[in-house]
Amino acid sequence: MDPLIKELDAHMRRFQGGDLSSFPSFYELTHRKIFYICLGLVGQKEDAEDICQQTYVQCIEKLSSYSPNSNPLSFLATIARNYCYSLLRKREESLSYEDEAHSSSGTYDTYTDYQGIDKMLEVLKPEEKEIVILHVIDEMKFADIAKTVGKKLSSVLVSYHRAMKKLRKEESNRL
Repeated sequence: MDPLIKELDAHMRRFQGGDLSSFPSFYELTHRKIFYICLGLVGQKEDAEDICQQTYVQCIEKLSSYSPNSNPLSFLATIARNYCYSLLRKREESLSYEDEAHSSSGTYDTYTDYQGIDKMLEVLKPEEKEIVILHVIDEMKFADIAKTVGKKLSSVLVSYHRAMKKLRKEESNRL
C-alpha cells in the first residue's frame, strides 16, 4: 500500500475511534486533491470549495461506512462526486425553470493553474474528464478510480486511453 494511503488510513482509524485531533493533518494531505475533483466537475471555485467542506463533514458523519485498509481518498472522492452530481442536477433543474437560462460552464473563477488544464479538458466527455483528473491530477490508481466511479477496470482503462488520444489530437490541432 502507498505510504500516503497508509497514513490516511491510520487517520481514518483514529477518527473511527473518536480521536479527531489529527483532522487538520488529514485535511492538509487530502484537500487539494478533493478540491480539484470538485472543481473539475462543477467548474466554479466557490462551488468546489463549498462541496469540499460538505465532503469533510460527511466523511466524519459516515465514518462507520469506511472500511479500514481501504483507500481514504476513494472514500472522500466518492462523497465529493455525489455532492457534485447533486449540485449539477440542481443546476439543470433550475435552468429548465428559468426563462433566460444561462449556463454556468462558460466562465470560471478558478486558480490560474487550473485554467489551462480546464481548456484542454473541454474536448472530453464528463466521464472521461473525471477519469483523467482522478488519474493525472490526483494520482489515483486505475483500480481505485474504477471503484470510485463504479465501473469495471477495463472500462476505466479504455475511457482513459480514448481521452488521452483526444487530448493529444487537440494539442496537435492547436500547434
